[in-house]
Amino acid sequence: MRMLAQRKERILTLDRVKGAQRIHGASHHGWRLAPPWTEPQLERFEEQRRVELPAGYRSWLLQVSASGAGPGNGLFEPGTWNTGGGLKRWTGRQVGPPG
Repeated sequence: MRMLAQRKERILTLDRVKGAQRIHGASHHGWRLAPPWTEPQLERFEEQRRVELPAGYRSWLLQVSASGAGPGNGLFEPGTWNTGGGLKRWTGRQVGPPG
């Protein structure tokens, strides 16, 4: 738990690092993080999609953020995707079910 809190703090301070806005994807996420999900939100997501997310990802969603700063253009909220035309809900028809 402490490690995730430290990572969250590092991400939130990156916008103050010289040159950080030039890193690929920073113009999209701006080193911001969305609020974490609550346990009921996460359980509802897993139940609706009949999936069980990996423990590490569950911890991230509950303790750090549901979306925002991350690799590339950032992390999308679970159940969404973006191919450049804006955020869309995942239907399972794109490639397959998210599970």
